[in-house]
Amino acid sequence: MSERKIDSENIWGREFRVPSVVGEGSGRGFQFSGLHIPKDWDTISDKIKIFKPANLQSFFEDVCERFQQIPGSIIFDSKTGILKSLSIKTKPVSSLKLDTEFPNQSEGIYQGENVKNLKTAIALQRTAGSWLWYLWHELDPKLSQYYGLIDGDPGSYYSRGLEIPREFLESEESVSNDYFRERFQLNASNIAGRFGLTLRTMHFNEKGILHSYDIEEGNGCCYFIDSGNRGRYIGHNVDTPVQAAVLHGIGASFINSLFQQKFHGYY
Repeated sequence: MSERKIDSENIWGREFRVPSVVGEGSGRGFQFSGLHIPKDWDTISDKIKIFKPANLQSFFEDVCERFQQIPGSIIFDSKTGILKSLSIKTKPVSSLKLDTEFPNQSEGIYQGENVKNLKTAIALQRTAGSWLWYLWHELDPKLSQYYGLIDGDPGSYYSRGLEIPREFLESEESVSNDYFRERFQLNASNIAGRFGLTLRTMHFNEKGILHSYDIEEGNGCCYFIDSGNRGRYIGHNVDTPVQAAVLHGIGASFINSLFQQKFHGYY
């Protein structure tokens, strides 16, 4: 089958979502959520073309060094400048690829292949996410500030830019009801369970915003909103990649649920 071309007619893109790494469960490895080409990406096509692949290569090498990975290839579409794939040298090779195989239109989702190691998954999402951030920033600088990604160094992991959007923080009404929170708590428990961890508690503030949450595995391992830092989630005693992936995934899911409720009226 010949490779389909990349253009706005067959790669539509999707609306904004905060990315996360997803545990497949039962030792099946890891997948990705929220890594996709933005809608209306064709309106900034000229700017996409001038992004420098060499800069991303250098960034990729730095990320891989911090996460003890061996960088593989980065492939861009020669016509549009769109990132097509990113790989890390494992056995077999772990990669993140733009899905263009739908028979008609594709939403431009990046999917993992043979991603069995969590550090590998984090390095792939950190690198691809940094490139995608530029696209979101060119389209909507205000929205791009909420494009949170997992980051860190050996022994210390955290989320970069995982933040409750200002419109929800400043809402005069509660942004979630009892049903929403009950459903979300089940979802959060499932996120933790897929990584083999256990959600311990979660607390919502008077506006229905997820204020803090922790897991049983670890010494007070939690995320909470720093009231002096614009509603951003910060971590405490997040020592391992799996703790970071779970805590980031829960926070990202909550923010995405708020967006889903706003645009579609349900959760």
